[in-house]
Amino acid sequence: MRTTTLLALVLAVLLAACAAPVEPVQPAATVELPTMTPAPLATPTQATEPADTPPAESEPPSGAPAPLSDEEVVKALSDKLGVDPDQMTIVSVEPVDWPNSCLGVDTMEVMCAEVITPGYRIVVEIDGQPVEVHTNADLSVALTTEPLDLPSTAPASYDPADIYAAAIRQVYTVDHTFGQPPNFPVVYLVRKTDDSVGASGSPANGQTIAPADQERISTALADLPAELIWVNSAEEAPRDANDTVADGGAIITVGNITPQDDGTLHLPASIYIGMLAAGGQTYVLENTTNGWRITGTTGPAWIS
Repeated sequence: MRTTTLLALVLAVLLAACAAPVEPVQPAATVELPTMTPAPLATPTQATEPADTPPAESEPPSGAPAPLSDEEVVKALSDKLGVDPDQMTIVSVEPVDWPNSCLGVDTMEVMCAEVITPGYRIVVEIDGQPVEVHTNADLSVALTTEPLDLPSTAPASYDPADIYAAAIRQVYTVDHTFGQPPNFPVVYLVRKTDDSVGASGSPANGQTIAPADQERISTALADLPAELIWVNSAEEAPRDANDTVADGGAIITVGNITPQDDGTLHLPASIYIGMLAAGGQTYVLENTTNGWRITGTTGPAWIS
């Protein structure tokens, strides 16, 4: 029994000696964690109100419209009024609180809200004519206190009957060569044009006025205190022995309507009553916002 126990011990020692050595286990790396330092508690303080920022120098007081440059005014008003900017000169610009939405302008067609409306009273000169304009604060609305009567910048178009009627009326009522308005009982209108009646020596360039235009001219002049009779030539009108138009009448002859590069029209016209009572000139007509108007004459005028 003792021998068996001894053999078992020897065998155990031998088995242990033959086993592979075991490598030592490396200890795990140590990771340092950041130290968390608690933040100090915030000390309550009174809130600081922001200081008032002064307005910029260009800003107007509250409720008043901003100052305007001449360029702003010209651009806005030329667009609103349909006027060439080169025709416009600024005279004055005055901030105003208008009493209503119609900017203090009497407009019969529009109902005006009775509310104070900031804006401007602007005085401009357009082709030398003073014009007062009332606007709102941003110039999106511009109203003139009086209707404009200015040359139109639109391309010229015209009705010949209207132009001829305007010239005949001017001759009859103004340029009749008498010191006072005459009372011709009859006026003979020559239906064939003659440019020489405006300036002696000009070619006649005779053209017959269309029958429809003759009728419209007579209608437009129906308010004149005279009977209007169309004739083919001045020689057809009856005259007495002194070559004076019979029965106290007159002969009116017009030339051709000639459009000009500046948009105006030129029209010669004359009146003949007798050898010592006649005259003629060439009229200038401009297309205004109220229609074609005689605004003057051009070239030589004659009278006998």
